[in-house]
Amino acid sequence: MLEVAFPRQAARTDGLAVAALILGALSIPGSFVLVGFILGGAAFMMGLVSRSRIAEGQGRLKGDMLALLGLSMGLAGFVLSVAVPTLLIMMGTGGGHG
Repeated sequence: MLEVAFPRQAARTDGLAVAALILGALSIPGSFVLVGFILGGAAFMMGLVSRSRIAEGQGRLKGDMLALLGLSMGLAGFVLSVAVPTLLIMMGTGGGHG
């Protein structure tokens, strides 16, 4: 019997991983104008979903590092968007010590 070998399709980069990376990168400077909270949260969630899709994709999807960077930067942007206003308020009120 003759076996026909079909060429394996090259893995494509998961679009959600790219979106997570972009939103994660925007969330850090965005944290200084309070949009980092939204962008960071979205990047974090997209990165998690993308990593799951890539892991289950059986080699058809790539971009795990992009997703990991996106979710990491998204987490940083999220945390900064909470920390920066808190620090500014504390500095403006004398830190609450007195």
